Amino acid sequence: LDIMAEGYQRGLGFLPGVAVDQHFSQRQRQDDMLALVKRYPKWLGIGLDEATAIVVQKEVAEVVGRSKVFFHNATDEAGDNIDVVELADGQRYNLTERKAVEQ
Repeated sequence: LDIMAEGYQRGLGFLPGVAVDQHFSQRQRQDDMLALVKRYPKWLGIGLDEATAIVVQKEVAEVVGRSKVFFHNATDEAGDNIDVVELADGQRYNLTERKAVEQ
């Protein structure tokens, strides 16, 4: 249940430098993701709610589904400031620039 369990950082290898957690709001994993991004400030944290996914094409992730996706980005090297962007179905996030894409 620990988001920082041994081996977690390897994941499936589809999105290097990204930590993904599922059932995000339903399991109230916000504090866990904030702690992870604080510990690894170069990583982008992505929290996926149930029945929700992202479709990634090049550097852009599009949210698809009933609920939301939360993107956590440390804006400083110490991980003291973390920007959280909450997006719903059809909205997009640039994984390289680490910001929402204007519609």
